Amino acid sequence: MQEILDTFSYSLSAFLTFEYILILIIGVFIGIIAGALPGMGSMVTLTLILPFTFTWDPIPSFILMSAIMGSTTVGGGITAILINAPGTDSNIATTLDGYPMTKKGRAVEALGIMSSASLFGSLMGLVLLFILLPFLMVVSLAFGPPEIFWLGIFTLVILSTVTGGSVLMNFLIGGLGFLFAMIGMDPAVGSLRFTFDIDYLRGGIELIPALVGTFAISEMINIYVNNNVSFTGNVTVKGSRLKSLKSLVENRFLLIRSTIIGFIIGVIPGVGGTVANYLAYGHAVQSAKDKENFGKGDPRGVLAPESSNNAKDLGQLVPTFALGIPGSGTMAIFLGALILHGFTPGPSLMNNHLDTVGIIIIAFAFAFMASCLLVFFFGHLIVPFLRINVNIMISIILTICFIAIYVTRFQIIDTLVMLLFGILAYIIMKLKGSRILLILPLILGPIIENNFMLAKQISRGNNMIFLEGAVSITIILITVLSFLYPLYKKLRQSKSKSNKEV
Repeated sequence: MQEILDTFSYSLSAFLTFEYILILIIGVFIGIIAGALPGMGSMVTLTLILPFTFTWDPIPSFILMSAIMGSTTVGGGITAILINAPGTDSNIATTLDGYPMTKKGRAVEALGIMSSASLFGSLMGLVLLFILLPFLMVVSLAFGPPEIFWLGIFTLVILSTVTGGSVLMNFLIGGLGFLFAMIGMDPAVGSLRFTFDIDYLRGGIELIPALVGTFAISEMINIYVNNNVSFTGNVTVKGSRLKSLKSLVENRFLLIRSTIIGFIIGVIPGVGGTVANYLAYGHAVQSAKDKENFGKGDPRGVLAPESSNNAKDLGQLVPTFALGIPGSGTMAIFLGALILHGFTPGPSLMNNHLDTVGIIIIAFAFAFMASCLLVFFFGHLIVPFLRINVNIMISIILTICFIAIYVTRFQIIDTLVMLLFGILAYIIMKLKGSRILLILPLILGPIIENNFMLAKQISRGNNMIFLEGAVSITIILITVLSFLYPLYKKLRQSKSKSNKEV
């Protein structure tokens, strides 16, 4: 524990420089505005930012991305409350009582509850994360090449089963992603594979164009085709901030319980912020003695889901840092950023780069505090940004995408790769599959393959090394159960339906 405290003390002193603080402030402003624009969110915003930070030093890049991730959810709560349009999926439940409060002339109070509850959730989530860090460092030492190989397989299996849609479809998407990941140089023999004599493919599929296409381009296509986002500036913002603080004190135990719920949901890979948001809201309703006010502008209906949101974001850092398992699509992009800057996600990250992990966590903490305080005092000033025309927003984002991809390597074919992945990801969305499974093999594929080859070298070709050790066997069993459980659940539902028909 002393080592962690010393490292974080060093990370804090390294973080407190004018350059890093300025980058953090810029990231917070970007995150709040992007979060407040429905259809953007952290995934799209990070994919737009990533190409521009590719040539930066790792630490400033991670600080900017952490600031954006730490503030988009807070920004998404603004539009959920003011115009009944959640900026991110993690703010959906907030609309149930947040918007009715706005219609009753309590918008400022609702924004105050949202921001102060989010601040409490982030601070308490930070404490929980610090408590877990010593345990995570010990656990990470138990992972060698065979364990990391199985961990990569488990990541893909668990995300195929929990990210929604057809499990079979998700497995097919993951298989396609692995085919893309195998393009380029074979690390075992040093020969080219699946390049079809195309010089561009010798180095494999470029990760940045694939990321931008999968998340940003496909999202813009989806918004344009479905026309499912609308903005309005006709919002009357009034109310009392003092009442929001009073609500927090009166419901302090609900605040604590909701934060814990959010953190636990964040730790579970692939579950997502929507689940945390709704679970916390459901708990608030179930634990209340007077349930009749929910859905009509009850402050508890804002307090519970928003306190869980920021705690969830910190919870997602646990599997991401300790095991290299992305807790969400946003964390998958962050894993890609780590790889692009020379870091290997997984157990070795905690032990070899604890100072970098410390700076990222500190950036998250400061971003949470800054964004929550800004929204608490100035959240109502976001209203003018809500008057933007959706088609203009899409045009701006697409322009940024093309510029960002081209200036990264000045190769026009990178933009074609971006478009290909964007169209493919949109088709996957229409088929109810998971876009994460398309891009994750490009991130984890080389790690899985390299650790497979390293384990073979260590064992001199003995495949039994993959079945030795308690950690490997445990991961294999959990992976098999994760694969079989959806099949068992579907079979059980079919039997239940048959019995009802009889």
